[in-house]
Parts: sequence; structure tokens; C-alpha cells
Amino acid sequence: MQHYEIDTASKFKNTELVKEYEDNVKCSRTRYGSVTIEVLDYHPDTAALIANDIARLLDSAKNKMLQDRGGEAFRVVEQEFLALKSDVDALNDTLTKLGEMGVIGSSAGVAALYEAQANAIQARNELALRKIDEQINLNKKYGAAYSSFLEQRELKNMRLDEMEGTYLQARADAYSNVSHHFDVEQATPAEKKSYPVRWLIVFISVITSFFFMIFFIIALEKIRELRQMA
Repeated sequence: MQHYEIDTASKFKNTELVKEYEDNVKCSRTRYGSVTIEVLDYHPDTAALIANDIARLLDSAKNKMLQDRGGEAFRVVEQEFLALKSDVDALNDTLTKLGEMGVIGSSAGVAALYEAQANAIQARNELALRKIDEQINLNKKYGAAYSSFLEQRELKNMRLDEMEGTYLQARADAYSNVSHHFDVEQATPAEKKSYPVRWLIVFISVITSFFFMIFFIIALEKIRELRQMA
């Protein structure tokens, strides 16, 4: 505000600042679809800096809009993605514990157990037979659940892979800062005054003085005539 000599104590200071902006900054679209920014100021360097800053503000303004809009969408996607990932981790833990107990779950593994049981019976190896019987009973008790958990993990992993791309894109939209504009030509300080035009001021001053002199002469003539008539 000091630059435009606006009284900061005035209750209309913001209105005066907006008026200065509207009077000195003009933005217009060209026939090629680009935008021209024209700035008038007491100092050419300041005018160029203001024009270039306005162009750069496009990035921050558009990124802010995209982040505000994408932030809520990202939170929804993130919540679903993390919940799904938590489910997969829990299934992995459960399957690991069942595996440590001796649950196999696969049909080939169960068939191998029964084959080992037959071999232990034939060999009359009671110790081995007892261990194999325990493992067979565990698989009878938990085998179906193990297979179900395996299937659930496979489905959830597929869903997790599909969601990962959506999750990463939503996070990029919510937090990335990218440039949305291209400077065809950056603003540079003007080499001469754009406004006011000196010759125009001089011309108007001369014309005004000329008409004032004519009016003054006519007035003097009228006063002289009135005096003579009196």
C-alpha cells in the first residue's frame, strides 16, 4: 500500500488498493488462446515484476484448487486402500500361524500326509504315525479355513494391486505442485513511458491555453463595449 501511497489507517484502504489494481492491471485473451498481462506502474521494473508474479500465481492458485478438490478424494481412497492392506496383513499372519501349526491346506500336501501315514503303518513306526495322525487331524480341523484364507488373500491382493494405481494418482493430485502455465514471453521493463504520453499532455495544454486566451480576449472586448455604451 505504501507503493501506491494509500493510507493504511483509512477504512477504505482495501477498496483503494483494488481500484489501483483495476486501473493498472489488464489481462486479456489473444486470438491464439494465450493471455496477455499488461501492468502500469511508476517504475518499469516494478511493473515487469508484478506482471511476472501474476503469471506465476496461476500455478499456486490452480494447485490450491486441485489440492482442495483432490484432498477429500485422496482421504477416501487412502482409507479404503489402507483398510484393504490391513486385511491382507492380517490374513498373512493367520496363514503363517496355521502353517507353523502344521496345517497344509493344499490337496497335494494332504495327499502326501496320507501317503506318509500308510508308509508309517506299513513300517510299524508308531512315533512317526502318531505325529502324522496329529497333523492329519489338524488339517481336518483347520484345512478348510486355511484354504478359505488363501482364497481371500489372493482376491484381496488382486484388489490391492488394482487400487495401488488409484491411490498413487490420488496422492499425486492432492499433494503435487506442478506448473500449469508456459511463458511465451516474460515481462520486461518498458524502455519509455506508456502513460501518460508527454506530447499528448503538451498538446492538450497548448489547446487549452489557446481557447482560454480567445475566451479572455472576447470577454475583454465585451467589457470594453459595455463601458462605451454606458
